[in-house]
Amino acid sequence: MQRPLLLCALLFGAVAPLLAETDDYFSTPQEQEQAEASRPRVEIRLEGVDDKAMQDNILLGLTLERQKAHPLLSDERIEILARRAEREIAKALTPFGYYNPEVEYRLSHPVNEPERWIATFTIDLGPPVRYRQLDIRILGPAGTDEAFATWREQLPLKPGARLVHPDYESAKASLLQLCSERGYRDARLTTSRVAVDLSSHSADLTLVLDGGERYHFGEVHFAENALRESYLKRFVPFQRGDFYSSGELLDLQRTLTDSDYFSRITLTQGKDPDDPYEVPIQVDLEMRKPTRYTFGLGYGTDTGPRASIGIERRYVNSRGHQVGMTGTISEIRRELYTYYHIPLDNPITDRLTFSTGYVEETTDVSSTYKRTLAVSTMHQVGDWQRILSLTHERESYTIGDQTDRTDLLIPGMTWQRIEADNRLLTHNGWLLRIDTQGASDAVLSDVTYGQYRVTAKKITSLGGGQRFIVRSELGSTLVSDLERLPVSHRFFAGGDRSVRGFNYNSLGPIDGNGDVIGGRHLLTTSVELEQPISGIFALAIFYDAGNALNSTSEMKLYEGAGAGLRFKLPFGTVRLDLAWPVIERPATPHLHIGLGPDL
Repeated sequence: MQRPLLLCALLFGAVAPLLAETDDYFSTPQEQEQAEASRPRVEIRLEGVDDKAMQDNILLGLTLERQKAHPLLSDERIEILARRAEREIAKALTPFGYYNPEVEYRLSHPVNEPERWIATFTIDLGPPVRYRQLDIRILGPAGTDEAFATWREQLPLKPGARLVHPDYESAKASLLQLCSERGYRDARLTTSRVAVDLSSHSADLTLVLDGGERYHFGEVHFAENALRESYLKRFVPFQRGDFYSSGELLDLQRTLTDSDYFSRITLTQGKDPDDPYEVPIQVDLEMRKPTRYTFGLGYGTDTGPRASIGIERRYVNSRGHQVGMTGTISEIRRELYTYYHIPLDNPITDRLTFSTGYVEETTDVSSTYKRTLAVSTMHQVGDWQRILSLTHERESYTIGDQTDRTDLLIPGMTWQRIEADNRLLTHNGWLLRIDTQGASDAVLSDVTYGQYRVTAKKITSLGGGQRFIVRSELGSTLVSDLERLPVSHRFFAGGDRSVRGFNYNSLGPIDGNGDVIGGRHLLTTSVELEQPISGIFALAIFYDAGNALNSTSEMKLYEGAGAGLRFKLPFGTVRLDLAWPVIERPATPHLHIGLGPDL
């Protein structure tokens, strides 16, 4: 009985000091702080290696790096781990082609800090191992597939290139991924080997792929739902018998999602018992609620507070037709628009639309009341969206001392293209829109005119979150009697999206009473520099210039400049701008507030 007690006492005496250092129950907070301050601290420095990936891999493999803040780390332990680091660094450099580096270390103390250590490792990488021969073979139908020839051309593994194991592994992964994307579902690497000859610092790579047979798409079946299968098949970007492509399957899922008909989409790849290389696709769909309601609130300096409401029937029949109505009201404008959409060949990008509209707008310079009845078609032509329209308008208006009513039958065409990394919050992107329209007094119109309008905007990232934004608008009208042209088809300048520093539609030709009556031509331009300051906030400085004119020979451009604050939100950017006219006196500041996507 005495021997176990004696052993327990001896054991407790041996571990008590250790417990006192590491357990909160054996020390006060002040004692813990003192112990923390007295523990060795290690700073690791690497010399001779500038590559960030190499540095990260070295630190990842260093035991000293992992234990440098350990509460029980002693001076003796630091010395042991520093010696071990020589082997660990050599191992960490092997994946980058350096098999025989020379490593020296030294330990030192910072000035006046004897409790801290600096572990400096000086590394001589030595000659790297480079590829001598590459034997890459692709067997089967994949050997004649151009996609694999492109893969081989873009491969970073070439004779003379440094052996980098991550690049080698990435090449294998990308090859198998390409097989999966291109329909070689049975592909496998039969040989994958890198033979390293340290005496000559060279490596020979052998990579052999057996691609197997290439699969093709079978029939696409849609589970029964509110839309007929013949219509849903128009969403499918491939035909039965086309080579299998995972990218085209993703396109199918994306287009079905973009249609806004479905709340859930499930694609299942099956097997055809009669053709082992055919892949039938089963599509299960869950319909969204047929009716969608929208409501929005906003504010703009040009419009004041505004509210909008909308109702849309997502599908009114099994052919996917849609009907809807939107209404907007603000201080200066009231608008009601109804439409009926009929999907065409490509139901995502192409459609036929019948619409009616009512617009009433009262500004400082004019008031208009317009009713419209229109038919239009929208098609995707390559990268461009094209809209052809025929619109009947009846507009009653008052501007200056003129009050009139005009009927117009207007054929129109719009071309638009947008390229952007993100349309809501754009880092790099551009927009170009070209509108042309006209009417003839020989065809159900009170006035003959022709008009074009070009809108362009480009956003360029300058690095560090800075953006440079250029915007321009150009328009011109050919008309014999401007007074007979309705107000909505005349050009005005000034406001949030035109020339800041001036009121909405306050710039343009004037009549004998000094009232702005609009012009035949339009030219506006803007440059802006945006600098992020913190999180969602950014500052901007800008310069705008432009005017509406009747004659290009009498070119007078009004200029505005100022600064603004930006709030980057998930649904767009809130813009608060304070702008002054550059030359006009008195130079009264104007506050401009806007909300919307960048493009």
